[in-house]
Amino acid sequence: MTEQQKIKIPRATDKSLISCFKILTENFDSSKIGIVAQGFVEISSVDLSKEVTDSLELILQENSTIIEHITYKIPGFLISFHRGGSQTNEKSGIFDEIILSINRNTTTSIEDKTKIKVVATINKKLNAFDPKRSVTGLFEEQASFNAIHTSNIERLEALNEQLVRKTHEYRLKLDEEHDERRTKLESSIENKKALLEKEFATKESILSEQVEELERKKKALDDSSNTHARREIRRDILKEIKFRQTKFSLTEGTNRLRRPIAYAMILLIFIFVVLAGISVIEFYDVLQGNDINKIIIAGIKQTLYSAGAIGSVIFFIRWMNRWFELHSQSEFELKHFELDMERASWLVETCLEWKDVKGTVIPSELLDSLSKNLFSHDKEKIDPLHHPADQLASALIGSASSVKLKAGDSSIEIDPKKLTKIKPNNAST
Repeated sequence: MTEQQKIKIPRATDKSLISCFKILTENFDSSKIGIVAQGFVEISSVDLSKEVTDSLELILQENSTIIEHITYKIPGFLISFHRGGSQTNEKSGIFDEIILSINRNTTTSIEDKTKIKVVATINKKLNAFDPKRSVTGLFEEQASFNAIHTSNIERLEALNEQLVRKTHEYRLKLDEEHDERRTKLESSIENKKALLEKEFATKESILSEQVEELERKKKALDDSSNTHARREIRRDILKEIKFRQTKFSLTEGTNRLRRPIAYAMILLIFIFVVLAGISVIEFYDVLQGNDINKIIIAGIKQTLYSAGAIGSVIFFIRWMNRWFELHSQSEFELKHFELDMERASWLVETCLEWKDVKGTVIPSELLDSLSKNLFSHDKEKIDPLHHPADQLASALIGSASSVKLKAGDSSIEIDPKKLTKIKPNNAST
């Protein structure tokens, strides 16, 4: 026994029909349908789970109402589409029909859940309507129009309600996501803040330690710089001292000042030697005669000239020796100064180390004993240099009771004894 149910739908396009039947076939194992289109086109066994055939592809591209009949068979259940209705004599241009046929005699049964899903899919996808839901007294076509209109309004209201509900749900979902993201963001900010504060405290502590270390190094560097500068100065001084010891000589200016005296002494010696030679020749000529006065005068001149030459040579030698003594004494003083510099540097280093280790100043008694005779020593006294003529005059004046000098109409008398008495008074003044 076969039972049928009709579902009226507004006139549907070919695309909407194929889309609806493709969804229906997903509920069953078979996905093949049969299609009859206008122009005597028959397409049998179209598998909607695969790519559509070329003929069906052409029909779908047109997106018209070419399809007249669609049949979808499964064991014990038949779903068929009829363009304009199932009646062969009176086709409608307003609505189409979907006929559901079930065979009660077959052993194969379909679950009620599947049946309900099939009907709901048809109603939803093809906008099914009930023609009985219209004002009575109208013609059938008018009743169908009213039923379609009422069905569309109900669908729009349902769609509107669904949209409002989904919008509300979507808004709630957005609010929840926003609150969740804000909570996570605040938590992340707090964690980041705590981490940054901890990192800042750690870096601040490290920076403070580095500043203290830099201060200590700066102080040590300052002390080291002072020590280094002091030692560098000491090395420079000792280097200069050693250089002067290696090549110790007077400057060119000082040597230039000595030359006039040396030249004068050489000239003086030369004059005395020449005069002595001339006097020798003169004394020899005088000795040939018998004039005693001339012999005495020639002998005195010979004696004076020879004494002047000998005295000048002796004075020149002593003058050169005096320069040698001064030079050697200065060189010994330079060596002594070098030793004093070494002692002074050692004493300064000792005082600084004493202050660093002990924290106090080195005792004055120890400092005095260590610095005894530092940069102070007795210099060797060099006797003043006198010309032999000065010594002869001193000897003559010292042996004479008095000396009287005549200068023109006046005379000067010198008493050596009285001069010796005046010397201490002059020394005291």
